[in-house]
Amino acid sequence: MTRGGFTALHFLLAAVLATVALCGGCMRKGVRLADLRAALPDASTVRLYDRPSDDGSALILEWGKVDDVVEGVSYAVEVAKSADDFETRQFKTVKVELTEDSLKSADPKYFGFSEANKKFYVATILPAKLFPPAGAPELTADHIKKLVADDVLSKEQSKLILAEMASDTPDEKLTDEEKACRKWLRRLKLYPRVMQLADEGKLPESKVQRAIRAMTDETADDALSGGDKADRRWLALLAAFIEKRDTKQRDQAAKAINKGVYYVRLAATDGRKKAYVLQDREKVVYSGQARVDTFKRFKLNNLVFALAFSGIVLAFIQIARRNPNLFIRRIAGLEAVDEAIGRATEMGRSVYFVHGLGSMGELATIAAVNVLSRVARRAADYDTRITVTNINPIVMAVSQEVVQQAYTEAGRPDAYDPDDVALSATSQFSYAAAVTGRMVRERPAAIFLIGSFMAESLLLSETGASTGAIQVAGTDSEHQLPFFITTCDYTLIGEELYAASAYLSREPRMLGSLRGQDIGKAFMMIAMVVGVILLTIAVAVAWFDADWITHLVKVL
Repeated sequence: MTRGGFTALHFLLAAVLATVALCGGCMRKGVRLADLRAALPDASTVRLYDRPSDDGSALILEWGKVDDVVEGVSYAVEVAKSADDFETRQFKTVKVELTEDSLKSADPKYFGFSEANKKFYVATILPAKLFPPAGAPELTADHIKKLVADDVLSKEQSKLILAEMASDTPDEKLTDEEKACRKWLRRLKLYPRVMQLADEGKLPESKVQRAIRAMTDETADDALSGGDKADRRWLALLAAFIEKRDTKQRDQAAKAINKGVYYVRLAATDGRKKAYVLQDREKVVYSGQARVDTFKRFKLNNLVFALAFSGIVLAFIQIARRNPNLFIRRIAGLEAVDEAIGRATEMGRSVYFVHGLGSMGELATIAAVNVLSRVARRAADYDTRITVTNINPIVMAVSQEVVQQAYTEAGRPDAYDPDDVALSATSQFSYAAAVTGRMVRERPAAIFLIGSFMAESLLLSETGASTGAIQVAGTDSEHQLPFFITTCDYTLIGEELYAASAYLSREPRMLGSLRGQDIGKAFMMIAMVVGVILLTIAVAVAWFDADWITHLVKVL
């Protein structure tokens, strides 16, 4: 072997490299052009249309599915602002893979049998994303040079800023000094936008100089004082205003872009070559325009159900007006109201009505006030003292009005004592301690625990049970129901609390609404059972398609 000559190892390495090059060349050949053309759909199955039920931000290109497409083929949807842009290659491309997610059946906005929708591919075209509006001006090296030339920044500071602008180190890997520099850079990024506002005459020169001072000050926030601290806070407000303004401008620009007419053509590709959909040997170009749809057709099921259930409720309201004794399932806890108050009257002891922790805006509290109205009226009729405990001042004020009205309607306005409807406490366990203390001292004969309760529920109900009182509880707090069921004589569970006002008053509108809602719930339960059965059949029987059930009851 001579110095500098080839050895057997060199020849082996050259052979391997040549083989790899040949194989790579074979791999780069890709799919044959004939196979790409075979993957193209018929031009008659391709259509471009506005995406249904949206805000005018998208177009849909749909084409028929072609069977037996060779591996490595995908579709390319080319989008341009004019037909001539295709010749100058001024278009954007949306790639569509041949997967289940690209089929029309994968989009919930399309109704119909899934087998029919599986015969089409769809590509979503978002003009504002393909041709995005011009963004806000960005901070550049020229801006930094200008700040240096104006003696606002020193050369050393400019070097730090330029280095940070070029850095892509994640925040968690920065040192404390580098983090401070990055915060400083974020403030400086407002400079181009501030100057833009100044050029537009929307920011006076004095405010511009104040903003520049606050931006270029590298002092940390916690080290500022006096006027500098006020300037930094003002800069934060200015930044929020600029961000809101930029967002509004972007939205307006995006809407303008979406309103345009766009031109689309479809091609099959292997990543290197393309074969286009042809008609009369010419590439077919489709045009379309997105529009705002005020009516969302894919939510039509919700409208139908709402109208149907509203009709049922209105019908039962009319029935209740003609027949006030319309049947409603017996609720033992509400039937016991008269019994409990009668027992308190016989024993010569008071009735306690304990509100929960909820505010006046909560459903459980509103329902509790309705129950209080009935309880207070019965107590007034029997001339029995009623004590109402509250944790919320607004609930207390409403309860005072309700109890006073009940005494007035009973013909005993003088028997009403405002001190019987009092604010016991304003915090959870202080409230529980105050109420349980009064229970032990006064030993009421009937206790109503109605409203929204939390951890204090067991304290209240156990103390009430120890006094020997009849207890009626009601709450929509499912975690507290076991405690009430265990310690109280009667418990209103969940929706029974909401039904209380209709049950007690027998007012036709409330009664009809309650009955109509029950019919609607029964329908939904039947629909779920039937749907489960049909979907189970669809799994077992290949030809049976039950996807329409999912669309029917889908709430979007």
